[in-house]
Amino acid sequence: MTTAFDDIVALRLRFQSVWNATFSGVPYIFDNEPQIDGHEGTWARFSVQPGEQKRRPGVALRTYDQRGWAYLQVFMPEDEADRDGWAMAEEIGNAFRDWHSEDWRVRTEAPAYKSIDREGEPYTILVTIKYKAEHRI
Repeated sequence: MTTAFDDIVALRLRFQSVWNATFSGVPYIFDNEPQIDGHEGTWARFSVQPGEQKRRPGVALRTYDQRGWAYLQVFMPEDEADRDGWAMAEEIGNAFRDWHSEDWRVRTEAPAYKSIDREGEPYTILVTIKYKAEHRI
């Protein structure tokens, strides 16, 4: 039996392996961890949000497709050049482009990117990654 949390773990492990190998000096958090307050530099949040499950047609009973999204938010200090933030966003986006877990149970699609610039708040680059996972219950 597999669960939505198994998907979350698989996606987090992929994120960690790439982030730690490439951006080891930049801190990050996962869901429900305290926000990094008082940090003067760039930091990131990686979040996985499972969506709905649908029964997989033509396959054994109790086999479902779980759809969801993984999000990377890169937060940069105001007035800092965005080049490094975009490099981080694109490195993670490319690491998830058409990625699959070792057992092929979790698969991702191409990423989407968006920047958010609000006066007085950190410049944010958002990477959205759709995923699908097979669950047997």
